[in-house]
Amino acid sequence: MTQQSFSPAVQVTRGIHPESSHRGAIAVVDSGGRLVASLGNPSEPAYVRSCAKPFQALALVCSGAADALGVTPEELATACGSHSGEPEHVQHVLALLRRAGLDESALRCGVHVPFDRPARDALDAQGMRPSPLHNNCSGKHAAMLATAHYLDLPLEGYTDPEHGVQVAIRGILGFLCGLEPDEIQVATDGCNAPTFRLPLRSFSLALARLAAEGESVQDLHTRPGRTLARRHRGQADAEEIPYEDEAQNEDELDDVYDPPEEDRGGEPTDAFPVPIAQGLRRIWSAMRAHPRLVAGSRGRLCTDLMSTAGSLGVPLVAKSGAEGAYAIAAVQDGLGVGITIKIEDGAQRARDSAAIETLFQLSLLPEKARGPLAGYHRQTILNLVQEPVGEIRPIFKLSLGLPA
Repeated sequence: MTQQSFSPAVQVTRGIHPESSHRGAIAVVDSGGRLVASLGNPSEPAYVRSCAKPFQALALVCSGAADALGVTPEELATACGSHSGEPEHVQHVLALLRRAGLDESALRCGVHVPFDRPARDALDAQGMRPSPLHNNCSGKHAAMLATAHYLDLPLEGYTDPEHGVQVAIRGILGFLCGLEPDEIQVATDGCNAPTFRLPLRSFSLALARLAAEGESVQDLHTRPGRTLARRHRGQADAEEIPYEDEAQNEDELDDVYDPPEEDRGGEPTDAFPVPIAQGLRRIWSAMRAHPRLVAGSRGRLCTDLMSTAGSLGVPLVAKSGAEGAYAIAAVQDGLGVGITIKIEDGAQRARDSAAIETLFQLSLLPEKARGPLAGYHRQTILNLVQEPVGEIRPIFKLSLGLPA
């Protein structure tokens, strides 16, 4: 019997009766490559959209550009985020561009109004129009431009999938997901940069590695022979591959980072000097320390989830994506855990509810987190006179271990 790609996940009620529902797929993988829990088909391929931003920002760090240009943790967090266009977000994006001698005219992300209403109102009050700096993806784009500048790669066409920076990003992501770069399908995101389609469980492995390295719960680089499972599109058996423990893999990493000589505009230079493990730790640290820069000050699940988890001592980072995608990296029982969620119809209301429910079912959040996150977990539906008339609520139970 063929496994169902998506399963019922979130229900919308009116009064006491169901009115509509959303289906989803969830993959929970630990840093040993094991499938911990799932809903629907954990190997379902999906576009992860902005969930990939922490890994896209790795090129900035691992290339050496972040160190050479003096990029701050605040700027790095903004590069990992889908920000709300608030003044502090704009300030950090502009600062990152200026480190590369650039301004907003270099951005190819397009323009939209700030997500944050007070930020929109402030622009209106000043008679100003939004600029590319207010685009929620401008931090990611500024990081790509800064990386291209440092590597002496062309700035024009920096969003082209075959540009040296984009090739490096895809190579890094593939390595962390246990995939070859050409196994990751590429399309164009709303901001004009590449977006990636890959199996949910593969992306969850990358998230688990982010958490494991971020908290140093599995120092795989100093434990020879320690391996992580490599899974290919739902194969039942795992092929074990070393995680930077053998010279062969170190050479492969050099190839990932080393742009073609003809693209460098000069003599060959060293490949990215900062190891992926160190890059992951810096991404993790920046996101945990600055959740407001990853999303925004008001009404953003990523900010509220990371802030609540941090206040309760839970090591966790989270990143939203468009069309019902959500990603979480956390630590539990000495292992990194990666969670990727995809809501079939792309509904944000279902995505947020499913994300919080998943964390509670896995006991990754304590009961004290229910209050601060209640508005995302079980959302009350109000009518136009602000009376409660229904609820958005999770209805799924994760399958533990192998898919049901």
